Amino acid sequence: MDSNLRTLLAVSQQHGPVEGRDSLQKAYHILRNVAEVRPAVDTPESFGQDIYVVCAEVAFQHGQVEMARECLKMYFMRTPPANQFLCRAYLCQAQLLAPQTADFPEQLEKAVVYLLKAINMAKENPRYHFLVYNASVLYWLFCRPFLKPSYRQFLAQSLHQVVKALDDIDDQDHEWRAQLMIALIECHMDAS
Repeated sequence: MDSNLRTLLAVSQQHGPVEGRDSLQKAYHILRNVAEVRPAVDTPESFGQDIYVVCAEVAFQHGQVEMARECLKMYFMRTPPANQFLCRAYLCQAQLLAPQTADFPEQLEKAVVYLLKAINMAKENPRYHFLVYNASVLYWLFCRPFLKPSYRQFLAQSLHQVVKALDDIDDQDHEWRAQLMIALIECHMDAS
């Protein structure tokens, strides 16, 4: 079943939201059925738990927000191992919670909690340092509505943590780090 699910998700990701919809739906329904009929929490599944995260990521990319939420919910039904898929689940959760406008700073705070969980976990293992960089890019995407006067103040603390994380892993994209540092200075000025 593992290879069947991975194939369905790969086809869906390759063909995009329109042509890949059926493959994504099939994979999701298999995951739902397994989650619903699972007799005990300790019973092993016939596929890797990471499939839930991959399905959530593909669903989010295709605009299937509720499907992505459900996949993450199923993933967290069991205690997930502390690996890159847990980081990726946190990043996906952050994207699901991210506000679309600057009118909801409290929503930004909720999203940042998951983003920072992913960053803190990824910093601990050099193999996952790429996820710190990915998290900084995702952060930049969902904080964009707040990058205007009187709203930058809401980013000061979280952006500081993102910049510090990139410094901690000594990320080599110095141009990207400089761009974030300039934004951080503007945020601190806005917050006085």
